[in-house]
Amino acid sequence: MMMPNEAVGAVECPVHETSAPRAEPMEAPTGPACLFAPFRYMFRPTMCGRVMSASPEWAIGAVLFGVFVLGVCVVSVAVAGQCREVEWNWVNGGTPTLIQRSGLEAWTSLGSERFSPIVVSLMMIGSTALGVWIASLIAAWMALPIVHRSGSAFRSFGRAALATAAVVAPASVIVAAIGAAGVVLVDRQDAFFIEADEFSDEVLASIQLLFIGLFAAALISIMLLGHWTRLAAMGARAIEALPIVPLTCEACGYDLTHRPEGGRCPECGAEADVSLDPTVRRIGITWERAPSLRSWLNVNRNLIGSPERFYKRLHMRGDESLGFRFAFSNYVGIVVVSFVSITLMTRYRMEEFAQWQFMLNPIINGTLLAGIGAWLFHTFVGAIVATLVLFRRQSRPFALISKIWQYESAYLWMFVFIGNVLGWSFVIHGSWMSELYMLMTRRNFILEPIIMLGAIGGVFGLWLLRWRRAILATRFANF
Repeated sequence: MMMPNEAVGAVECPVHETSAPRAEPMEAPTGPACLFAPFRYMFRPTMCGRVMSASPEWAIGAVLFGVFVLGVCVVSVAVAGQCREVEWNWVNGGTPTLIQRSGLEAWTSLGSERFSPIVVSLMMIGSTALGVWIASLIAAWMALPIVHRSGSAFRSFGRAALATAAVVAPASVIVAAIGAAGVVLVDRQDAFFIEADEFSDEVLASIQLLFIGLFAAALISIMLLGHWTRLAAMGARAIEALPIVPLTCEACGYDLTHRPEGGRCPECGAEADVSLDPTVRRIGITWERAPSLRSWLNVNRNLIGSPERFYKRLHMRGDESLGFRFAFSNYVGIVVVSFVSITLMTRYRMEEFAQWQFMLNPIINGTLLAGIGAWLFHTFVGAIVATLVLFRRQSRPFALISKIWQYESAYLWMFVFIGNVLGWSFVIHGSWMSELYMLMTRRNFILEPIIMLGAIGGVFGLWLLRWRRAILATRFANF
């Protein structure tokens, strides 16, 4: 076997530098600037992530300060909820009595026989801090495909953890806002109970409306916080760049810094122009040349139908903003399609849906989660693949995983398709799978959840195989 620089008749080629410019290290911010960075850059998450990752020592203090503020918001909401409370006297037929307390009395009521109010408040702040750190570590792991480019993966993980932990600032605002709204709504509900003589349909409808409103607000808030952490992770990534690598053969990875005079790779015999000339095969995709609805649909169709051919044409180096925009467009599209599908399902079986029976069915729940949790599932799978590649110490494909991750969002449509097929099957024909099983075996068994899990598991396994093929098609990409 010839070494890289021993090719006979080789022509000198320059060392290949990535088209993505190497980011200049930003000047470390001053202590106070970093200490209040989560609140100062609350509406600029990318900048917040960059500041937090550039000064780790002060960033830890910033996270601790933010956790304290978030804990104070949690305690304040709990105290506000104790200011007005309805007590039911079931001896007298369930007569409600309104108890009003001052702020100090409400805070005192948080205590118990074993713990004083101060201890309970500190426990609430401590549990909030623990939850934030656990969530930030999970978010940092899920952000590895975005953050890590070169160098130590553990250092990238640390930067991502500090950047995503800065979510305590917007989380404090959201907790205060939702908490205040919840307290006001509960107070209005309590007043309604005091004035009402009996539990009428209006009372039950008011309870359901309160539940729906709080659940929707919490769900939307989680989605917004998840989007915030992703943008903050992009800021932590900004101080890294793709590693500078030599030109290689895309088929075997052989060093082609010296272009072989015969036009073929000395190692595997593949045509050198395929690897060294961007106009031969890796010519790019329509979405990155002219993003539009038509090119978005074409890219999704090509990714699902012929992924290997797609990844052999994709530019792996350079600006990735359009790739992230493609993934976000898929999230939005999946949410819209799922919303329309669920709405039509409720209209088709209005009587059953009005009784909230659909909440107990795993198939329809799966259809709903396919739309709302698309971004979470997509990021989770990317983190699994990145971890597997990391343990195999394959640094070069790791640096390109974020590009694959962006476009693999197209595969989420397969989960949407499976979920809707099974969901509509249940809505139109009922539990026909279980009924057929009972008819054949005379045994009562709920088959739909198993079918749903089996289908999702099979599609997930195929997704991991797609990832493997995508990595093999792009790991030695020069452009």
